[in-house]
Amino acid sequence: MAKLAMDLHDEIKRLIRDPKYGSSDRARDQARTKLKRLGLIEFDRKAWEWVVLPAGRAALEPADD
Repeated sequence: MAKLAMDLHDEIKRLIRDPKYGSSDRARDQARTKLKRLGLIEFDRKAWEWVVLPAGRAALEPADD
């Protein structure tokens, strides 16, 4: 998988650590929007928390070059 930008990488780690994490920080909001568009995370409205999808977890693993 292609290498993620560091801000996106950090946001996935943050959401794994705390799935109910929410902030009004514009940069983090934009990072979550990008991750959602890439299909790496989704928001579970029933549980009211972010879910890191398997593709998002795979994106954290180091790439074999």
